[in-house]
Parts: sequence; C-alpha cells; structure tokens
Amino acid sequence: MSTQPQTSIALDLEPREVEATLQPLERATMLPPRAFVDSGVFEWELETIFSGWICVGHVSRVAEPGSYLMREIGTDSVVVMGGEDGRPRAFLNVCRHRGARLIDEPEGSVRRRIQCPYHGWSYGLDGQLKATPHMEGVEDFDTSCWGLMPVRVATVGGLVLVDLSGEAPDVGDHAGELAGYLERYRVEALGRAGQTSYEVAANWKAIAENYSECLHCPGVHPELNRLSHYMSGEVLDGAGAWCGGSMTLTEGASTMGREGGHAHHRPPIDGLSGADLTSVLYFVLFPNTLVSLHPDYAMLHTLWPRSADRTDVVCEWFFEPATIAAQGFDPSDAIEFWDQVNREDWHVCELTAKGVRNRGYVAARQARLGRDRRRRRSQRTHGGRLPGAGRTLCPRAGASRAPRGRLHPRAPLLRRALRGQPLRLRRRPARRPRHPRARARAARPSLLDGRPQSLGAVR
Repeated sequence: MSTQPQTSIALDLEPREVEATLQPLERATMLPPRAFVDSGVFEWELETIFSGWICVGHVSRVAEPGSYLMREIGTDSVVVMGGEDGRPRAFLNVCRHRGARLIDEPEGSVRRRIQCPYHGWSYGLDGQLKATPHMEGVEDFDTSCWGLMPVRVATVGGLVLVDLSGEAPDVGDHAGELAGYLERYRVEALGRAGQTSYEVAANWKAIAENYSECLHCPGVHPELNRLSHYMSGEVLDGAGAWCGGSMTLTEGASTMGREGGHAHHRPPIDGLSGADLTSVLYFVLFPNTLVSLHPDYAMLHTLWPRSADRTDVVCEWFFEPATIAAQGFDPSDAIEFWDQVNREDWHVCELTAKGVRNRGYVAARQARLGRDRRRRRSQRTHGGRLPGAGRTLCPRAGASRAPRGRLHPRAPLLRRALRGQPLRLRRRPARRPRHPRARARAARPSLLDGRPQSLGAVR
C-alpha cells in the first residue's frame, strides 16, 4: 500500500518558480505570489498536505471519556473523542444514515453516546452504532457494519494528530526529534489555562513563515524584542517534519509576559534547569502546528486554512497542574502578552496578503542571517547536545548531510509539502524574451522540463 496521499489535483505553479524556491538560500527566491493567493494551489494543499498528519489539539482536551475536539479541514470534519478505555479515537463527523453532521461545537463532551440531531441514530464512544429508530423490518441491515467511519489518530508528546488519508508515514517519523523537546518540557502533563481564537485574512503558509523568523521583531514587536533580542538564540535541527530555534531571554526576564517578564512569580516547568530557564524554544511542526516552549509554560497554535487568503488560528496556553492549582494563580501576563504579539503578527500577515496580489509584485530574495556561524556557536556552547548538531535537514525526513549553507526559510515548508509527491506542475506558454541573451538563457533546459518529478529529484 502506498504511504503517500494520492491527489488528482495538479500543483498549478511554474516549474522554474518551484525550482528557484528549492535552491540554497544564497541562490533561492521566495515562493511565487500565486502560492499565497491562488485557489487552485490552495485546493492542492488541502488534498495533498492536509490529508496527512495534522495536529488537532492537546491531549488533555480528550482525556476524559466523552470529551471531544471537532476540527474542519476543507470539506472534511473530524471528531477526536476520549474513549471509555482512556484512549482517544477519531471519526469522520458524519452520521451514517443521511449524512448529517453529528457535532457542531469545536470542543465539549457527551455522556455515553453521540446522537445524530436529525433522525436520532446514536453511537457509542468507540464509534459503534447503538440505536437506529424506525429501522425495524429493514432487510439486510447489520448495525455492526454501520458504525462511524474511523480516522487514524495518534499522540506525540501531548499533541493529538489525525491522518485523514490513513496512509501517512509513521507518526514517530513525522514528529521525529521534536518529540524529545515536548517530553523534556512535559507538554503532555500540562493543563490548559487559556485559549483565544482568531480569524486571520492571510494564507496559512505566511502565518507559519512569519512565526519562524524574527527579523520583523524590532519594528513589529518592540515589547517582545526587549525581552529577547531578535538575533539571539540558536537554530535547532533534527529528523522530522519540523523546523525550530531558540531565543534567549534578556537579563532580568524569566519568561515572555507583561511587566518585563519577571512579575508572575511562577515556578518553572518541573525538571527544567540551566539554559532552559533562560531560553524560549519555537517550533513549526508541519503543516499546521506552532509550539512555543517557555521556562514556565507552553503555548500551542494550530492553523486551520479556510481559503487561500483566510486562516482560523487557535492559540492555547498550558501550565503545570500544580501551578494552576496554586492560590492566586494568574496567567494573564502571558496570555495578554502573546495576544498582543499575535495581533501584531496577524496585522503584518494581512498586509502581505494584500500586497502580494499586486500584479507587479514578483518573488524576492531573503537575508541569510549567518545561520552557519550561529550553528557553530551552538555546538561549542552546548557540546553537541542539540539534536542534529552539525546537520541540516534533507528533503527526505530523517536524512542528513553536511551543512551547505542555510536553506531558504520557505524551502523547508515546500520541501515537506512536496516530499515524495509528483509535482505535476502545469507549464504555461513562455513569453518570448526580447533580448538575444535573455532568449538564450530561456532556451536552456529546466530541471523539471516536461516531466513529473518527485521532490527527491529537486536539489
């Protein structure tokens, strides 16, 4: 059986645009504007990328029997529900009778059964069909064959992930070495103390990419930049479909929060020590998960694309259960701080979403930022303790090679989107260049010229 989702939708981008994005940073350009605004590209992403492992939330939300999370991915809706045996199960959110949606709320709980609001069919927490009013006398109707349609589900380090295709690679390969960080920060054991939802008029990739860099921080986030300098920290590498890095807290700040990050009086997460107490770690787990690990709390963003230019974002804050139970616990310094930073980010992402639609805009270049120098400093400082020290992530998850210069920040997203997928890029008729030298360059064969290519062939 194939381990890759199958798609009938072609990625409608120019081959040379994709090829240019996948180059090392010194030669790469950003993704073409159409990747952020075109509905055809968006449909390809839903069918190809969001059919694999995606994070639906934190395991604490489905820890009790009957507690559930409901999420929408394109036209699909999935419910993850805590079972009576303590294990989460996932199902398509559709009644097997007339196809009515079973659950409308994004999270909540049911007692012992899920009941369809239309004709009253009901299902157990394990998805088995339990009651079918007015079906007496129907021939060849076996209730054991009409349970809810199961969806593959797994947990990694406190995150609950579903695979709508049922064919994605093992979830351990997907999360890779990120799982070690989640375990070190006890993400699975933390409890939720706050949640905020946003509607952002921007493409989901723009939000993830904005999260992954801080060149914009001095101008867009002056309060954040006072707590951790935008050029501080290290790049974190390792196997898995993620990218990440750290930022160092300034002297006197013990976390990211209001009043300079030192007025909360919260103890750190159990087991953290040394550099963990003066750093914040930021990770993107492809495609829809942003994880921020602070000395005293974790923050989780999940991205839910609604169209090429609209994304719903759920942001949640998690603390040690003992900290939450302590008298006078107040997480507002962290929640209000990040709510402000979130809204500042959404504003510039929405400005970008408007700007890239201009007909004169073309994909630009990106600053290199001396990542190799900072990587070497990291290896000296941490003595090789960091996962993947001395390696950079190859297009295939888990592969490594010697550093060859920093990849374009957008390249990892596209590489993981296309890993093992036939690109099936549509070629448009090329414009005839006016200048003879330009015509000669245009006549050179392209790496992707005329043939479907897997990402492994794109170097």
